[in-house]
Amino acid sequence: MGGNRMNEDYVSLEVAKLLKEKGFDSHCSTHFYKNNKLECYMEDRKKYWLQKDEYAAPTLYMAQKWLREEKDIHIMIDVCASGYYAVLWKTNGTFIKTMADKGPNDGGVWDSYKEALQTGILETLAFLYGQKGGCADIGTFSPNGYDLRYTEKQNHLLETIIGNSD
Repeated sequence: MGGNRMNEDYVSLEVAKLLKEKGFDSHCSTHFYKNNKLECYMEDRKKYWLQKDEYAAPTLYMAQKWLREEKDIHIMIDVCASGYYAVLWKTNGTFIKTMADKGPNDGGVWDSYKEALQTGILETLAFLYGQKGGCADIGTFSPNGYDLRYTEKQNHLLETIIGNSD
């Protein structure tokens, strides 16, 4: 039976690796990366445990939901005349960061919702890498939001990921 099926947007391999390191449950995704290629579970393999070199590939929405429910960070995607951007919030309502001026287009934002959400997920994971035992210390306030003052390792990680993401 034909018909239009909406294509799902999955996280990049780099995001999948970071999610695994942060404890993402591989059983909530039917797709995974093996040998750097996106593959799909067969129906009878839904309980399949991923090997060391395999990474769950959730949809962007699933990763966003997991970060909100398990790590207490909400990624909000907003829109303006120039495009889309992410805003990060703690689930208790505390503002973390906006990326309204960090995007690649002339307006400082992203051209697509998908790009903005992928970047928001990356920023959230980089933020979590800077935290020990959670998100208690969210940085110091500045006029442009919280200045997270990433370490050199975090900045390198973000540059590597963003440079390699779809």
